[in-house]
Amino acid sequence: MIQELSFIDDDFAIALQNVYKRWHEVLKRALEDAQSAGECSADFNSGDEALFIISSIEGSISSAKVFQDLSYYERSTRGLISYIKAL
Repeated sequence: MIQELSFIDDDFAIALQNVYKRWHEVLKRALEDAQSAGECSADFNSGDEALFIISSIEGSISSAKVFQDLSYYERSTRGLISYIKAL
């Protein structure tokens, strides 16, 4: 919806931005919690990594949509999971 509808209606765009901001904040806090617990490296910016994760998920969805093939989503999310585990 963000990619398709955010430019059509300003109120809808604001609502989508709020959802996106909340998603980012939840991921950022989860990464910070993992850093504090020693479950991952402490040597990264949790806000930047949260943005990268969201962008990767959105890109995975777009790839599957463009190619009309769910395997693009599955393959790219496997790569993202590997990336997250390496943190």
